[in-house]
Amino acid sequence: MGSPRGTCGLAKVYAWVLRALPSAEEIWVENGRWLSAGSGVLVVRILDQKERRGMRHLICDGGRTLHALVSTWEDHALLCLPARRGPMQLTTVTGPTCMAFDQLARRPLPRRLRPGDFLAWLEAGAYHLAWETHFSHGQAAIFWHDGRQIRQARPAQAFEDWWKG
Repeated sequence: MGSPRGTCGLAKVYAWVLRALPSAEEIWVENGRWLSAGSGVLVVRILDQKERRGMRHLICDGGRTLHALVSTWEDHALLCLPARRGPMQLTTVTGPTCMAFDQLARRPLPRRLRPGDFLAWLEAGAYHLAWETHFSHGQAAIFWHDGRQIRQARPAQAFEDWWKG
């Protein structure tokens, strides 16, 4: 039996697998990040910055413990919004929790970044909303883009909303 190379689409691959393995009754697929990573972007706002032991830290309203667990083992593009040019400085980008683990990235970033600017962490699809926590903040807003327009699917929680329980 020939291989599925040269065919298009996963449906053809699945049909080939079922022919090649006649005892298989069904195929289960967990697409995970291979398929869905590019479908999401985590956008965080810089809340504050500090210098500590020669390292600049940007404290943001989102980070590893909220939505970016894979930042532990993956290196993602990080875009500055608005675009900032000029001299670069080694920078640690962290989330809002008090945990040392809440680090989104460490790399040279423009010195001109400041509180109020945004950082877009690309390839953020899959596995993130399930890691949300109410520790020291509420849930983040979620936006949906269908190729034509952006709409808010969930508003950010205000302190009062989650503090009431």
